[in-house]
Amino acid sequence: MIVTRYIRLFAVTYFVLFWACCGATAQIRFSVSAPVFSYVFDAKENVLKTILGFPGNSIVADPVELGFPISQGVVLSDHRHVIASSPSFPELLLVHLEGDSVSVSTIAETLSAPDRIELSSGGNSAAIYYGASESIVILSGLPHSATVSRKIELSGFVGSPKAIAINDAGTSLLLAYSEGEHELVYAWSESGDARFVLSVLKTGALTFFGNENAIVADNEANEVYEIRDVQGQAAKMLLADARDGISKPVGVAVSDLGQIHIANASSSTVMTLETESRTIRVTECACIITGIHRMADSTFRLTDGPGEPIFVFETSPGADRIVFIPAGP
Repeated sequence: MIVTRYIRLFAVTYFVLFWACCGATAQIRFSVSAPVFSYVFDAKENVLKTILGFPGNSIVADPVELGFPISQGVVLSDHRHVIASSPSFPELLLVHLEGDSVSVSTIAETLSAPDRIELSSGGNSAAIYYGASESIVILSGLPHSATVSRKIELSGFVGSPKAIAINDAGTSLLLAYSEGEHELVYAWSESGDARFVLSVLKTGALTFFGNENAIVADNEANEVYEIRDVQGQAAKMLLADARDGISKPVGVAVSDLGQIHIANASSSTVMTLETESRTIRVTECACIITGIHRMADSTFRLTDGPGEPIFVFETSPGADRIVFIPAGP
């Protein structure tokens, strides 16, 4: 204890003497740089903005200087790469963001301005949908690179898909189409076949749980199902419904912890299902939830209103919380 006090007294004395002797001429400069947490595409301003800090203490900063306009931007799982579309380029772009440096490469065999860009739950693959040609391009190798591994023609279906999901391996798709008063979910495999999986009233969300299983949320029936062995038996099992608190689900995500998170628009809540213990916990949000999109391993974005605060859901074993990121400039 005496030694500790002596060291502290010496440090304070040294600082006072140094300031007294040198304060008139010397300047001590401190440079504080907040860490980059992630990026977000502002659809109102058509720019990519930096999010500085960490969950619970973040802010949206100035736009990233790309040198050209972008009309779409999807941030990938490592938070340092973005799939973007720009009227200045005929192909899609892969934007690399490392520190203060920005580099851009075109993605061969793609076209700009797709109708949808859907990432796999782990962020390793993406399904790019083009309505004009009724086709899907599958990108593999994400997030550090992007290679077209397959092109799929959807001419056998009528209309545009209401929802699309792709697995991390890029070998399986789920497609939801309207037929009468229902929406039918089909599974596509590498063999090129598409087969019926299940019928829902309205698709709230689709996502894969691993490469073989999937989660389907019915927005009208307030039901969430797990589909086991999508390309095999496609066995349907009810995970939760209105009795558990499902209320107009608009998004489903799977964390690296194996938890299933369901975003409910009507009740403004996120329901977490622990897959091993089958326990349920609910977290309320003082916001209008529009979906649930991965930002980090255990962090998900719940809102996407341009120029508005971003509400973020953060999960950990046995506990969840929702924080917000103030709207930036």
